[in-house]
Amino acid sequence: MKKHRAGIVVAACFLAMFQSAQATSISVSAEAPGVLLPSLPSAAVLTFDNLPVGSLPSLQFSGGTLSGSAAEENTSVVGKFAQPAGDATGFLTVSYPSASGAVNLIFTNPQNYFGLYWGSMDSYNSVTFLENNDLIATYSGTNIATLTGLVADGDRQSASSNRYIEFSFDAGFYGHVILSTTNYGFEVDNIAFDDPASPVPEPSTLFVFGASLCGLVLVRRPRLFVRGWRRSAIHRSEPFAFNGEIDRNPPIADLTYRAGH
Repeated sequence: MKKHRAGIVVAACFLAMFQSAQATSISVSAEAPGVLLPSLPSAAVLTFDNLPVGSLPSLQFSGGTLSGSAAEENTSVVGKFAQPAGDATGFLTVSYPSASGAVNLIFTNPQNYFGLYWGSMDSYNSVTFLENNDLIATYSGTNIATLTGLVADGDRQSASSNRYIEFSFDAGFYGHVILSTTNYGFEVDNIAFDDPASPVPEPSTLFVFGASLCGLVLVRRPRLFVRGWRRSAIHRSEPFAFNGEIDRNPPIADLTYRAGH
């Protein structure tokens, strides 16, 4: 019974270590002022160019689908939306036609990189990542500003609130992104996504833990061996019962260690 409990504890330790190693870690960065495209050359880019101006409730693109409360725009309307600074092409505004709403980006395959040109960043804008309906992380405009040294004040002209923002997953993946806002003014362009090869994590921590665990097992094993040996010997040295009669010439005692005795 103790051996079973020990096995369960060891398995739990390995599982906890595995889950810890697999925990999602996301790096957030902002490109230099004036950069409108992702730094990752292999990323697919959704540009919103050459689309008719107006409501955009859904859009199918290579690699996924977009749906929700949004519109394609190429100019500014005071109090509703603003052309991102330095961006002379079409862009997506969230939400439309109401002040609050959200856009869902569902990707065909799991991704671990996401980027977007974020115009006039506001505190009430947010980006949420999910995988299989499980929440991974949510970043408000304020969070992004804090992480990147920008300002989430909605300034439509300043480079401090109009920048290309990138999310790189050091571990884990996402398959669903939600762009949401609680007020007018969440403009984005050149949404990028990709699944670049991730570097293999260093095995040093796992090795040290495994070596320590093996050491504990080796220290414990001799005691188990002696205990099992004695139990086997005592059991075998007793008279051997066969068909209700006692055999006074029992088989030779087997003194080898047997798991489970």
